[in-house]
Amino acid sequence: MTELAIVFAILLAIILAILMAVFVFASSNNSENEDTKRSEPEIWPFYKTRLMTVPEQKLYWKLKRALPHLIVLAQVQASRTIRVKNGHSFKYWFNRINRTSYDFVICNKNSFPLAVIELDDSSHDNEKRQADDNRKNKALEGAKLKLFRWRMNEIPDENAIREIFKTLEINSSPM
Repeated sequence: MTELAIVFAILLAIILAILMAVFVFASSNNSENEDTKRSEPEIWPFYKTRLMTVPEQKLYWKLKRALPHLIVLAQVQASRTIRVKNGHSFKYWFNRINRTSYDFVICNKNSFPLAVIELDDSSHDNEKRQADDNRKNKALEGAKLKLFRWRMNEIPDENAIREIFKTLEINSSPM
């Protein structure tokens, strides 16, 4: 093979590789944007789903029985519970908690949060989940909002929950 033929073969291989990359990129991009390219349907493609797992439901009802004088909320977005302090970059700090939710938020009758409860199963043992948990911990610590992390097999009984919140209510204030 001559030098010119080798250069031509290399150029042809490069062009084919580029075309294949463009084709793969375009086809993957096409599937992601498929819904946005067509007109909006009259009925949107959503379905309802359960808000709490079975263990979370059991804890919810236990909390309701133990704390009838308080508001028990489940699956609450962090941004509804805590705010960025004045003088700090709202966008930077809000993005740290955006898309984060708490299993339970316990509030007084004026809907002021007293504490957050996280029900941790074995999925909280993996590294990524621990990093997410750490972000929640730091955010709540910064807001001076009490966090309880209960393992599935270590959930306190109703009397213990009452005692925990009896002392917490006495020591809690809005700011």
